Amino acid sequence: EREVIVAQTRILGPEHPQTLRTETYLTISLTKEGRYAEADKLDNQVIATERRVLGPSNMATLQSMEFEAICLSGEGRYTDADQMFHEIINIAGRTNQPAEVDEAWYNFATVEAARGNRDEALADLDRAVQNGLVSPGYLAADPELKSLHNDPRFNAAIAKARAATQAGAK
Repeated sequence: EREVIVAQTRILGPEHPQTLRTETYLTISLTKEGRYAEADKLDNQVIATERRVLGPSNMATLQSMEFEAICLSGEGRYTDADQMFHEIINIAGRTNQPAEVDEAWYNFATVEAARGNRDEALADLDRAVQNGLVSPGYLAADPELKSLHNDPRFNAAIAKARAATQAGAK
């Protein structure tokens, strides 16, 4: 990813949307590797550039903000992650981007599950699945939600996701 970023920066420029997207992919990789400080620094740079170049309500900007919130959660900075998720939800809601709102609620649910906040995680999950944008299979298999598997409300969320998906297919 770093080699691609160097090439894209040289050919497309540092503010090109594809260069920024590749930098976001690098932040995801760094977060998955537990290299939170490095991911956090890069993601903040990407978000600042995306806000300036693409706009604060652009889908790519919102997605980068989601990855930053996940990174913050991984660092144990839950209050900062909560604030970022709420900012995403507010911006996406005001700009009529329901998929981004639902995705943020879903990721918010995974953070709450990791924190051991079962009730909040299930409430956030319910918000995420209400529009049928979360696959029931993905929901059931997501390891970040494993702590919720024994709760009947989790099975109800899967059933709700299944019903919403089937209704959308008709």
